[in-house]
Amino acid sequence: MKVQFKIWRGDAKTGVFRDYATECTEGMVVLDAVHQIQATQAPDLACRWNCKAGKCGSCSAEVNGMPKLMCMTRLSDLDLDKPVTVEPMRRLSDVLRDDLGLTGTKVGCDVNIFQDYGKLGAALADWVIVHSNGKMQGVILSDKTYSIVTAKTDGINNQFKKMGCTGCKVLEYTQVPFADASSRLPSLT
Repeated sequence: MKVQFKIWRGDAKTGVFRDYATECTEGMVVLDAVHQIQATQAPDLACRWNCKAGKCGSCSAEVNGMPKLMCMTRLSDLDLDKPVTVEPMRRLSDVLRDDLGLTGTKVGCDVNIFQDYGKLGAALADWVIVHSNGKMQGVILSDKTYSIVTAKTDGINNQFKKMGCTGCKVLEYTQVPFADASSRLPSLT
C-alpha cells in the first residue's frame, strides 16, 4: 500500500513540510517508512534513532501532531487516508508558548500559567522522555489536597503510559502531603 507522508525539512527556526509517498507493508512502523524514504528518495534526510525497541527515546517525534516514538508507532494504528506528518518534537517552552498564546515571546520551561493542567503534565512528561533519551526512571509525588497538583501529576503519569517508552519507568506514583514531601526526597546539600 502506498502511504503519503509530510516530513518536516529544515531546522528549528525555518523549514517546510515536504511530501513523500512510499510503499508500506504490514507490520511497518513510522521509523521503517522514514528509513525507506531516506534510502529511496531523500538521502539527505536526517533521522535520529538508536535501539528501534522503544527503549532509548532517540526517535521521538511528533507524528500527526502527537509526541510518539517512531519505532513503536505502527502505521496500521494511524489514519492512512490522510498524509502522515512527521516533525521534530517541540521544546517544552515552545509548547507552552503556543498553548498560552504567547508565540514570539520568550517563555522559560518553568512557566506555571496554564488552563489545562493535565496537558501541562503531559508536556512535562514529553520533555522528560526526550531529555532523558528515553531512560527516565523516577517517582511522581502528588498531593490530592490540591486539584491542580493532582491534574498535573495525573497528566505526567498518563503520558508516560500513553507514550509506551519501554526504557522509561515510573517507580512509584504516590500521594504525599506537601508538608511531608521533603522527608521523601534526598537532601540537596
